[in-house]
Amino acid sequence: PLQPRPPPHPTMSAFLPVPCPLSAPAGTALSLSPAAPAFLPRIRAFPPLTPASSARGRAAALPVARAGAGPSSSLNLPADPSAPLVPILMGSPADLPFCRKIADALKALGIESHLRIASAHKIPERLLDVIKAYDAAPNPVVYIGVAGRSNALSGMLDSATTNPVISCPPYSDAFGGTDLFSSIRMPSGVAPALVLDPGSAALFAAKMFGVTRPAIRYNVARLQEANREALYRADRESFGG
Repeated sequence: PLQPRPPPHPTMSAFLPVPCPLSAPAGTALSLSPAAPAFLPRIRAFPPLTPASSARGRAAALPVARAGAGPSSSLNLPADPSAPLVPILMGSPADLPFCRKIADALKALGIESHLRIASAHKIPERLLDVIKAYDAAPNPVVYIGVAGRSNALSGMLDSATTNPVISCPPYSDAFGGTDLFSSIRMPSGVAPALVLDPGSAALFAAKMFGVTRPAIRYNVARLQEANREALYRADRESFGG
């Protein structure tokens, strides 16, 4: 049986406020010998995270649950509740330039977008709060997830919503481009579409909305015609064709 030991080292006491969860006699606490390693004094003791403080942090980060207001009240939604909306969720601020390319392409197609930061690895609760808020909006929604390295964002996003999800991870040559593997292989029942080019991701979202919205379908047709005309013009100017 475990026997009581000397009191914890003063530096470690902040990390051991409760008895060890092992099966041990009452009052037995897991502790270090007073002769603790020299590196321990350099460890910073953080205050414990309580459910109340965690809830306050989430509320400050995403104020969508105000008294007397619906969950989507602070999202600056389009005035027309039938207007399409594309939340572009990124894993970190480093993805912002890439996401702005998607937003610009959507704007050219007549679709409003919102840029949000919600890492699936570092702040998963915030990501779920963001998804719930947009899913509660009256607008038709298509999400675009943008995350490099390990792209858990798009998979988690797709598993948490019934709305369509497009995965558009920024390509990187680091590690031979193997970051893409985390976007290509998804678990069963998780199905975000994978589109690597930011303009093409916006186009795919527009085509989905265009199934029921003639104005957006017309914008898609105009873009396709402009792309064809650019190639015809390049041929004529280069080769006289």
